[in-house]
Amino acid sequence: MLLRKAALILAVLLAVAAIGLAVWFWNTQNRLYSSPSAVRNMSNYDRAFSATTNPPPIPTNLFASYQIDRDTNRIVISSPAVLQEISEKEYVPLSIVHADSSHTAVLSNGSVRLAYIGRAFAQPRTNFGWGLQVPATYYTPDAKPLTPAALNNLTKS
Repeated sequence: MLLRKAALILAVLLAVAAIGLAVWFWNTQNRLYSSPSAVRNMSNYDRAFSATTNPPPIPTNLFASYQIDRDTNRIVISSPAVLQEISEKEYVPLSIVHADSSHTAVLSNGSVRLAYIGRAFAQPRTNFGWGLQVPATYYTPDAKPLTPAALNNLTKS
């Protein structure tokens, strides 16, 4: 009988504590929300957007080992060499360049235009010589799916 009373009292105390915690959580407006426009005070973020200080030179043959294979319905980009991991100290500070209405971003030495957006993924291959590969989906810069005719022109070029 004593054990039942103790269990009942403990259950009531836990229920009251849970209700109190829920009311406190609701009143503090802490609803697990992070505003995307909030300023982030993190050292990595500050370092990424700070002024450039002695960046390491970018190798001129950075993409020489990449291979691009095209079939009628897919593009495979691969690198036979294992690339060294880049540590955080080797990152060059970033800058944001906005594109105009023709999706062209003007850089100091030229310009870059967004022609298409491609999305594809594959599950990593671990102990097997095969893996699940999902075909790529292509979109225009306005995020509209490419028509089959435009997709055929894309894979032929």
